Amino acid sequence: SSNETLKNIWLWHAIEESEHKSVAFDLYQDASGNNFIRLVVMPFVTLYMAGIMTAGTVYLGITHFSVWKLLHLKEFNTLILGKNGFLSTLWKDYL
Repeated sequence: SSNETLKNIWLWHAIEESEHKSVAFDLYQDASGNNFIRLVVMPFVTLYMAGIMTAGTVYLGITHFSVWKLLHLKEFNTLILGKNGFLSTLWKDYL
């Protein structure tokens, strides 16, 4: 089914992103490894990424207004701020 195909694509993409994260972190560790710089920059990057995700969601809502539903906004809110959301799961990394 198409849902199964999409699920497999997203799972592959998640694995690929995890690999990119590992490569970027390893490169950073080899180049500097300075935890102070990482800790100072991380909040700015986090807010930037949240802003990009918000802007993308707003853009999709505007350009696809005819099929846009408030449910999508609720899903986005859960994705960003929910119990296992983008921002709510980062606090452990900050500590």
